[in-house]
Amino acid sequence: MIFNLNNIIHKQDNTIYINKSELNSIHNELSDFSRSNKIIFLEQSEFFKLNSSFNHLNEKENIEELLNFSHSIDDTTEESVLIKFVNNIFIEAIKLEASDIHIESLENSGLVKFRVNGILTKEIELSSPTLKNTINRIKVISNLDISQTNFPQDGQSQVVLQGLKYDLRISIIPNFFGERVVIRLLLNSNKIPLIQDIGFNSDTLSKIKKQLNKDRGFILISGSTGSGKSTTLHSFLNYINSPGKNIITIEDPVEYKNEKLNQIQINPEINFTFYEALKRVLRQDPDIIMLGEIRDQKSAEIAIKSSLTGHLVLSTLHTNSAKESINRLLDLNVKPFLISSSLLCIISQKLVKILCEKCKVQLPTGDFKSKGCSNCNQTGFSSRKLVYEYFEPTELELEELLNNKTANIKESNELVKSLEKLVNSGYIENNNLNI
Repeated sequence: MIFNLNNIIHKQDNTIYINKSELNSIHNELSDFSRSNKIIFLEQSEFFKLNSSFNHLNEKENIEELLNFSHSIDDTTEESVLIKFVNNIFIEAIKLEASDIHIESLENSGLVKFRVNGILTKEIELSSPTLKNTINRIKVISNLDISQTNFPQDGQSQVVLQGLKYDLRISIIPNFFGERVVIRLLLNSNKIPLIQDIGFNSDTLSKIKKQLNKDRGFILISGSTGSGKSTTLHSFLNYINSPGKNIITIEDPVEYKNEKLNQIQINPEINFTFYEALKRVLRQDPDIIMLGEIRDQKSAEIAIKSSLTGHLVLSTLHTNSAKESINRLLDLNVKPFLISSSLLCIISQKLVKILCEKCKVQLPTGDFKSKGCSNCNQTGFSSRKLVYEYFEPTELELEELLNNKTANIKESNELVKSLEKLVNSGYIENNNLNI
């Protein structure tokens, strides 16, 4: 609730004039507001300190200071201290470039973990009172019910750090000892990498751009969960977006908010599925459609049929190679002639963890392994790199695949070669060759 005091108070010389009707209006609104909300009157310095802590997250705190707070927050703790503690969890996650924050309930305590470069690391131990208050604070900022502890809840929120907005996707689920919270941190769309910065070589990049510039057809991106499919898709959409194109996305959930796109969030609870959304999107005169994921036969068939009627359609599958992707479409009972008529290319991708240069050692076998150090937060890995397979099938290859699901065509060549090169150069561990 915000009031504009310029409409209420006017000062001239040593006289203050007050708009009585506006003041009465504020009094009435505050009375209504106080019936369902707690109102606290603060001194000016306290108010600005609290407001800054809640909205801007400008303070740079380290993990040791978080640990000092983590065992001392109980029901008597000032609200501003709790706000600062939770905000600093977000700050630490952003500083570590974590993709997720996990808050786990144990029998007599709790844990906060950060997922960095795909690895979940233990960071902060919480006392039971601190755990309870931390989870309640997260529920408050995501507009969830703090009294509900025995039923799953999903919410959203947003934090701002040094001018950058981070969307928070929050999932809370009860477990044996209490509640478990997972928070996915998502940058806004202006931080999505450019298509040339994703990790494709120049030859593959030119092929991808050629396909993206077509006005119809079907482009698939495949990979396991956490392989960067959504980031790649949105990078493609940013590349082809222009004022003259109507781009509509159907997602579950909307991961990267982008005001230049028409983004639709599906809701299976009211039967607003990918299939139902896609049927209605076709009446919205789209040029380009992004379907977050192909999950069933209905959504697969309507997506492919849409690509045959003058639309460029981009989507994803949870498979590990191009050949598996085609097999999956066939398993979903998509007619082979629809696939052969629409498919432009399949990009199968994987994110591999790069060994930390500071603690990497060579084993007697010739392989490399890292021990973990302060530079890599004891994980042994410094970053992740994209490896991929670009598959643009010839008519013969596609015919073999569609007629014989076990056809022995040349596949995964680029991906395997990239992995082998990284292993031989000592950038990744040998076990990454399992794709």
